[in-house]
Amino acid sequence: MKLFITRHGHRNDDWDVKGVPNGVKGSPHKPFCPAARPLDPDISSVGEFQATDTGKYLKDKDIKVIYASPFFRTVHTAANIAAEVKAPVRLEWGVAEAFYPPTFSLWPGTMCDPMLKKTFPCIEDHPQTGVLPVAPEDQWQTHERAKQTTKILVDRHPNENILIVTHGALLIHIPITLAGWGVADYNCPLCGLTEMSNDDGSWKVVKSADVSHLQWTKV
Repeated sequence: MKLFITRHGHRNDDWDVKGVPNGVKGSPHKPFCPAARPLDPDISSVGEFQATDTGKYLKDKDIKVIYASPFFRTVHTAANIAAEVKAPVRLEWGVAEAFYPPTFSLWPGTMCDPMLKKTFPCIEDHPQTGVLPVAPEDQWQTHERAKQTTKILVDRHPNENILIVTHGALLIHIPITLAGWGVADYNCPLCGLTEMSNDDGSWKVVKSADVSHLQWTKV
């Protein structure tokens, strides 16, 4: 079994992008951030390109299913990847953003599942793990959430390759929960890809937060 983990693409409320070819800069054609969902922005056009590049890299990796945090930026990233790898997307709160204060003193407003499914037809219904973040949440609660969720997901897919589309904190914590603190990598690039393999009953990190598949990254 192989587990792939990636962070969402560039957010459209972050305009500090340098070195982007062809004049692409942010997404002026998209809403900056919905008033009703101030903590739930979309990805920018740069993020769309990053997600598509990630999907192209994963195209031949035999991904059976993609689990995505239900934030709009992660779902949109997962949808662009799904278009390349031809795998369904499943929403999973267990791999959602870390609800650290003061940003997440309360549960954030996100788009409801029916609207997400209407926007992204690649989403399929499935029983979620039931592991939920709390608001606010400290790093140890985030770690425990990552541990519980990852165990359930890998147990569901013995001998199958899956992808998790998540956020920076979970890109750190998920590998640690499987392979120990010695694999900790605090580098969290946008659409950075971590690859883990379980060939002999133990998990190993093959690639960590790798961006070599991307045409460009946020500098």
